[in-house]
Amino acid sequence: MLAAAYGQLGMTQDCTVLVERALGAAGKPVGDLGPRQFLNHGTVVGDPQPGDMVVQSGHVGIYAGNGQVISSGMNGANQTVVHPLSWLTATGGVTFVRA
Repeated sequence: MLAAAYGQLGMTQDCTVLVERALGAAGKPVGDLGPRQFLNHGTVVGDPQPGDMVVQSGHVGIYAGNGQVISSGMNGANQTVVHPLSWLTATGGVTFVRA
């Protein structure tokens, strides 16, 4: 999943599309989901590993490791970027899900 997420850097898309494409590339097609629905497509974990989903009430991304997340739709822009996990934790809790 992580390689598929990195392959989308710079693409203009919604956060859910990024994760749906990454899951599909890992052989787990999920269809069109809302951010919280990704909780149903894996196991909640407390210690994130690269490739885990980072789920928040209105957002989802892919954990890249070293406190970094790959996301789309951050800060009013839909471009896929790598950013600090703290961007998400500053606005509420996150849940890590291993697909």
